[in-house]
Amino acid sequence: STLISFSHPQTGSPIPKNLCDYKLIFFSDISLKLIMVKRKSGLPDPRLQGELRGRLRLLENDSREVMAELSARLLSIHSDQDLIVVTFKTFEEIWKFLTYYSLGFINHCMENLLLDQSFWLCSQEENEDKQEETGIEVCINEESLNLMYRGLLIQEGKEDCI
Repeated sequence: STLISFSHPQTGSPIPKNLCDYKLIFFSDISLKLIMVKRKSGLPDPRLQGELRGRLRLLENDSREVMAELSARLLSIHSDQDLIVVTFKTFEEIWKFLTYYSLGFINHCMENLLLDQSFWLCSQEENEDKQEETGIEVCINEESLNLMYRGLLIQEGKEDCI
């Protein structure tokens, strides 16, 4: 096995020299924070955030195909926190997800999943001056995502670590 000598960024304690042990410090899941925003200003829309939360609540009960399109594996949905928690088991899965994320495709997919015709009709009828376009912004801890990416790369690159 490959030897490394790093120290943990938070504790300063040495990380195990065996590369197989090193993968244990990588993240096992990623949280996607969903925020309803006004596209022009980028500001959150609290009223529409409440509607989005309601739609997330419905998905908590029926979440079979939520992330299939994005090649992510759904772990849980926390509607009260506007979070979807996902994981990846292979390097290919996280590579696809990172590509979609860098292209801005994740926001669009979440809008297609959560915001149907009735959502758009209701939001326009309730507030005529809501002509400013709204959408979902997906926030991800990019450092955690990159650590998970590197961890899967190491894991798949070293068969004796699996």
